[in-house]
Amino acid sequence: MVWNEPASGGRRWAGGGGLSKIFSVSDAPWQEALGLTGRSHRPDVSALAGSPKYTGGLIGTSGSAPFMAGAMMVVDSYLVGHGVEPPGFLNPVLYELALTDYERLFFDVIDGNNDVYHLGCCHAEPGYDTASGLGSIRFDELAELLLERADR
Repeated sequence: MVWNEPASGGRRWAGGGGLSKIFSVSDAPWQEALGLTGRSHRPDVSALAGSPKYTGGLIGTSGSAPFMAGAMMVVDSYLVGHGVEPPGFLNPVLYELALTDYERLFFDVIDGNNDVYHLGCCHAEPGYDTASGLGSIRFDELAELLLERADR
């Protein structure tokens, strides 16, 4: 589910997303494969950004970035163990694989929004959206898809 909730003192917390004010899709050409046009779309993917069981821990990007980095290190180690070069910059690879193996590679996030200021932006829906990107990665399937791709 895409995250959005009130915080203390009238502040609001939510995941990020939307269209870049600085970059266009031509700066992120891998997004063109999905038919995205105009401004660069954010996010590319989603990840676990907190835990309902623990308070005072890392949340948001501070929690999801280390999770993503650690998960990719496991994928890379798996590939190297099978004699396959890791992919390096992952975004183009993810968008390419999404065209043929979307359901296998991603958990599609279809609930919630990060529209805390009611601007009409960033609602989760099937497929790519500006609330959750492509969805969250199934890292076990990513490792297998990259291994299969190397065998072609």
